[in-house]
Amino acid sequence: MVVGGLLADVASWRVGFLMNVPIGAALLIATLVSVRETPRTGGRFDVAGAVTSTLGMTALVYGITRTADAGWTDPVALTSITAGLVVIAGFIVIEWRAPQPILPLRVLADPVRGGAFLARMLFAGAIFGYFFFASQYMQGVLGSSPLLAGLGFLPMTAVQFALSLTVPRLTRRYGNGTLVATGLAITLVGMIWISFVSPDSDYWTALALPMLLLGAGQGIGFAPLTAAGVTRIESRDAGAAAGTVNVAHQLGGALGVSVMVAVATAGITSTDPASIAAEASTGLATGAVLLALALTSALLLIVRRHRGQQAAHPAIAAALPDLAAYDTILLGSPVWNVQAPMIMRTFVESVDLTGKTVHPFVTYAVSRMGRVRDDYAEMLPDAIVTEGLAIEGETVRDARPDIQRWLQAIGGV
Repeated sequence: MVVGGLLADVASWRVGFLMNVPIGAALLIATLVSVRETPRTGGRFDVAGAVTSTLGMTALVYGITRTADAGWTDPVALTSITAGLVVIAGFIVIEWRAPQPILPLRVLADPVRGGAFLARMLFAGAIFGYFFFASQYMQGVLGSSPLLAGLGFLPMTAVQFALSLTVPRLTRRYGNGTLVATGLAITLVGMIWISFVSPDSDYWTALALPMLLLGAGQGIGFAPLTAAGVTRIESRDAGAAAGTVNVAHQLGGALGVSVMVAVATAGITSTDPASIAAEASTGLATGAVLLALALTSALLLIVRRHRGQQAAHPAIAAALPDLAAYDTILLGSPVWNVQAPMIMRTFVESVDLTGKTVHPFVTYAVSRMGRVRDDYAEMLPDAIVTEGLAIEGETVRDARPDIQRWLQAIGGV
């Protein structure tokens, strides 16, 4: 936002779109240099699914956006929305029948994942719309320059960055579902507060203070929501689930801005400061409605299900060998991301590892071994946690020979 504001000040807002070009080029080069190639497998690209999903979503977003100027009775807007819904329905049929769909519908079948996708769309929609209306308000009502408007978002950004660093620790203590709901609730309060902007409001009380809540909610809620979107996913669908998380975010942002703008500009034709303030207030209030729906879906589909899973933890212990016969335990994960501590916490709460020597291990994310040891030590205060082992390998299967050799060396399970 700050760099974009600076470019808009010294050149043009159009230059802001060029910022992604050098960044994308650098990422492409870094990928080619740093990422190891994986074995190639045969397959067929789902062309029909890709085309229908793109056309359907484009038509839907265009139709909703057009209503902001033409109204909800405009034939072109209604035709576009209807066509978009029909094409999306066709996309679902195609994915149901495709031998190798770009979006296997089983990815959406899990209630927790489905709730995460829905909540993320609504969450992202509200936040994208918030950026739009807050920028309009700061420049059109408060008289800020593009650069000053970009700097005006720093309170939110700073809080979001700081709290996002605490998510792994908070996840271990309170659980993923609780963080999702808490983040959405805090963001909702901030959005309701900021929706009371008026022509006479000042930056510090009307924008900066609620921005702190918006930043806190996003910092706490977005990463756990990502984890919920890939929970209990099969390895063959991991890419599709991760892609769906990103699609939900970007699509939600586009749809959210379209809906918020359409509602906010209904019946308003003037561009004077009072009208801009009225549009911003209505648009941000609409964002609060989107966040309320996101919170509701999270409570019903993520938090509720998560509590049900916690009640089933004893089944984990029943499926394991008798750990009482072993003094040494090898305990690990293929990767160590925001979801891994939550999964491991589920396990360690189901078994008794008191007094046992626990050797943590991780594959793939070997650079995080120090963090892994710290997480294990915090989760297992009554066990002896060793330095552990970081095993190079793209997958657990690659690392299995090393794991077997290590098991033999420590005489554990």
